[in-house]
Amino acid sequence: MANPIALSAPTIALTVLKEGFSLCQSIMDYRQRTMQVELAREQMHRQADIKTLEIQQEFEADMARLKALSSAFHHTLQQSRKDTKTKAQLIKGLERQISITIETLGTPNLSPEVSHALSQALQMLISQQSGLYQDFIQQSQPAVNALAIFTDTVRTAPRTFTDVR
Repeated sequence: MANPIALSAPTIALTVLKEGFSLCQSIMDYRQRTMQVELAREQMHRQADIKTLEIQQEFEADMARLKALSSAFHHTLQQSRKDTKTKAQLIKGLERQISITIETLGTPNLSPEVSHALSQALQMLISQQSGLYQDFIQQSQPAVNALAIFTDTVRTAPRTFTDVR
């Protein structure tokens, strides 16, 4: 009778060889997958770096645009403030003249000619005052427009108009 170990030795050797080959194949697959993961990781890092640079450039461009808009808005407001101050001084001057004219009209023993002339002067001063008030109101419009332009350009989302209730 033949030795069972001797008969099974080639089978065992073949099985060990197959398992060894399978192990080598698994190791090679693992190395290949590891390299693929490493390449994918490097590619993701490159893409992230590119996106980061794009975002940084967009941010810097937005900040430069915002700074320019802010500066223009600041100059518009300074000019508006200066013009407003001038108009306010003119209005105060007219108010004083109107007040003096009214006080003069209220004095006793005023001749009808002088009273009539003062009344016409008062009407003219009131008309000038009304014109200055209108100019004052219209003068504030550039500042309001500048604010609207400034806020529209700063807005990143499109403007939507909805009913407010």
